[in-house]
Amino acid sequence: MTPTVRLTRYLRSLGAGASLAALRFPVTVLLVLGLCGISLAEQAGRLDGYDEILRLVASLSAGAAISVAVALCFESYGAGRGLSLAASAGSAALIGGAIWWSQPLPVYAPALIIASLFAVPLAPFAGRGSGRDFWSFTLWTAVGVALAFLSVLVFLFGVVTLLEMIRYLFRADLLADLDAYLLTIALTLVGPLFALGRIPPADHAPIGFDGDDRLVRAVRPLFEWVMAPLVLATALVLHIYIGRIVLSGDLPRGEIGWIVATYALLVLCLRIAVDPFRGETAPLRLFARLWVPILFAPVALLAYALWLRISAEGLTVERYYLGLWGLAVMLGMAAQLVPQWRGDIRFLGCVPVLLLALSTFGPWGVAESVGRSQTDLIRSEFSGRLGKLPDGISSLPEADRRRLESRLFALESVAELSRIRPLLAPGVADAPEWSASPVSVASVRTVLGLDRGSAPDLTDTVLRRVLPQPLDLASYDRGFISRQVEEGGPPDSSTLGLRLEANRLAMTWNGTLDGLDLAAVVAELLAEPNPASVDRPAGLSDLVSHNGRHVRVIIEHLVVDGVSRLAQAATLTLLLRSAEWSDATPPPSQPDDRPPANR
Repeated sequence: MTPTVRLTRYLRSLGAGASLAALRFPVTVLLVLGLCGISLAEQAGRLDGYDEILRLVASLSAGAAISVAVALCFESYGAGRGLSLAASAGSAALIGGAIWWSQPLPVYAPALIIASLFAVPLAPFAGRGSGRDFWSFTLWTAVGVALAFLSVLVFLFGVVTLLEMIRYLFRADLLADLDAYLLTIALTLVGPLFALGRIPPADHAPIGFDGDDRLVRAVRPLFEWVMAPLVLATALVLHIYIGRIVLSGDLPRGEIGWIVATYALLVLCLRIAVDPFRGETAPLRLFARLWVPILFAPVALLAYALWLRISAEGLTVERYYLGLWGLAVMLGMAAQLVPQWRGDIRFLGCVPVLLLALSTFGPWGVAESVGRSQTDLIRSEFSGRLGKLPDGISSLPEADRRRLESRLFALESVAELSRIRPLLAPGVADAPEWSASPVSVASVRTVLGLDRGSAPDLTDTVLRRVLPQPLDLASYDRGFISRQVEEGGPPDSSTLGLRLEANRLAMTWNGTLDGLDLAAVVAELLAEPNPASVDRPAGLSDLVSHNGRHVRVIIEHLVVDGVSRLAQAATLTLLLRSAEWSDATPPPSQPDDRPPANR
């Protein structure tokens, strides 16, 4: 088969897939076209406003996913074309509009997009079909989508390679930006349309499970001899750790919530994956018998760890969704007690999707829950001081100040900072900063007076500069370029030896020991508006050593301790005068009072 014939068949299959997708999912195809157009316009620099572009892309993505799910649901029940089209368009408008108007976007957009995507394989089996039908439909949908994008990327790789070959061989700048546009079109248009065309039909009995199918026989060993033993071994390790906690009375270590959540996700995903052949081999039989019991103790540990954190520091977005996932796991375990739900993997997949969608609105939603929790903590801990602004906050100890700021950041993450307005004095509650949408922690810090008298930043400061070119030697005749020095490091007497002692630099050259005071230089660098900037050359500092020798110091890299504000490490370029180091004059026992810098 010639390459031309192969290309023709490939393009014909792409066209057939796109035509089938347009017939089955017209609303989705329109949204995909809009997403591709926005991506191309942004690629060409025709659009402004990063936040608006991101919000629009998220809205179109979620709308496209939910429109597919709704169309499949109506298709499975044999509904009319017009009704299916109206329902798809309405659901896309509802979810897309919710994301467009939601605040904050990083909280609501991921929840709605994930819920919409995972609703696609579940929608055709809402009230009909069986768990085996759902398993087969999900498998073939996932394989079709993966193959669609893989084939598009392989074809795109070939086209881009051909363009680069032409540019290199013929020294021709042939459509310099074409490869970028091709990549955008492939990922936002061709790939999605081809993937939509690979979704199995849902208007009749779905694909039945065939244990002898080559694809099924290919994936089964992965579950039998890799995933099942791995999950069982992980369960053993986790239960040993839980036993140690029970016996010793120790508190769970940090990040235990995410460890347990990931473990529970593996268990439930494996339970869904092995459903058609869970009794065929020893590892799968053991897992099918134990998957519920091995979740009891880890979920209890997750609940205990969350209770400790929430009671001490309140609810945050991360803790809310960890608790929501724990609730979904517990509901999946409880469903095994109901005869008609026991063994139905659709329930295990449906519960997390529903809870995720429910988390985006209502008094049980993430914003309301986090807002209430953090506001109650602020009211109980700081309401007396907040009512006496501006003097009530200025005398807060540093630990209390940081605790209040952590509460404010948690409220900002769900756009609920306005909840603390009723706790403030009337004059402060009417400040113009509250009119912003959404209110930021920076403006609230100003209103509360947290900027006044705040402690210095306790994080290390890292300064980077570019060595000036050309380097001005002036009257110096010896240069040591980009020498690294650390606090407490031993000087090397065989060449130029350097050691940091607080903000002093001990130097040894030609057997002569001397020192420089860098305190004024470090303080001047830290006083700059953006000391970490790397877009400017390093400054020259002409210093006089403790014994009167002249040294030009250029600081290229500097690490300053956040607590002591003393230099810990540096990369320096030093210029010396050889004649001044010919006499081995011993340094004084204490630094003299000579000014450290002559700039």
